[in-house]
Amino acid sequence: MGLSFRAIVDNVQQKFTLFNPAGIPVRATLTMSFKEYKTLEEQLKTLNLQSADHSKRRVVRQRDTLARIAYEGIWRCRTVAGYRGREPRSAQRSAAAHARDGAGDSHD
Repeated sequence: MGLSFRAIVDNVQQKFTLFNPAGIPVRATLTMSFKEYKTLEEQLKTLNLQSADHSKRRVVRQRDTLARIAYEGIWRCRTVAGYRGREPRSAQRSAAAHARDGAGDSHD
């Protein structure tokens, strides 16, 4: 029993080494390279498709709203991504009102 594996031919090079008197090649040497063949299911099994844990904690205060919490999360992502723009004026007013109401402290 010989070596058995599933593969596809990646490259073939042919070199003629012997010719008959009429000049017709009668012997050749082939150099071949192969690549392993895996089904899609086999390929997916070998991949580590787990995402990193990006859990966050936040202390929710009495006057916090879901909209404000979401806004702060989006602004934090823009800052991390290198967004250099300014907050819209409506957001600045909202943040000032939020801080004035005593709910400006947040914890991650």
